[in-house]
Amino acid sequence: MSDNFDQTEALKQFINGQIDQVNTAIPCEVISYENGRVTVKPSGERKFPDGDTNPHPTIHNLRYVWPTFAGGQAGLKGPVTAGDKCLMICCQQAIDDPDDLRRYDLVDSYVVPGGGYSDEVPGNNDVRIFFGNAFIAIDETGKMTIKAPGGIVQDSPTHNITGTQNVTGDVVVNGIKLGSHKHPGDSGGVTGSPEN
Repeated sequence: MSDNFDQTEALKQFINGQIDQVNTAIPCEVISYENGRVTVKPSGERKFPDGDTNPHPTIHNLRYVWPTFAGGQAGLKGPVTAGDKCLMICCQQAIDDPDDLRRYDLVDSYVVPGGGYSDEVPGNNDVRIFFGNAFIAIDETGKMTIKAPGGIVQDSPTHNITGTQNVTGDVVVNGIKLGSHKHPGDSGGVTGSPEN
């Protein structure tokens, strides 16, 4: 009975030791970012079956992966700063040499943003892109709300609008204020300002 127990324990320790070498996904913090490559520090410590712990090493020069679509023609990017939360995903095989037998190694990882999303950001029922106080939000009815404290700059050859526009404030076209614009009247003189 004792021999069977010892063999079982030895097998468990062997399996745990092998599993301990497998990295899958680890929450991290950005140390630095430049040109699509990132240095990260994994959160927490690595724990061993004997109770010993080691801090995770800082991992350098990993790929920072942004959501992209349409063969890379569409996507979403944002500014990356030190301290940002992210998730490091360890690949099943070596990414730089298909003949290398490395598996689930930290160096064969890529990093995705967003691990530190805060539920304090309003709009949990919206699709929302935000940066500071500015945001674009679309709710479930299809209504779009844009808040742009810094203004909106549009560069397009045409702008077609269907529907009614309600404007609070003036509209300026080629330097002419429509809300207070006057022009010569048909029978001489000058017309008054536009009325409601």
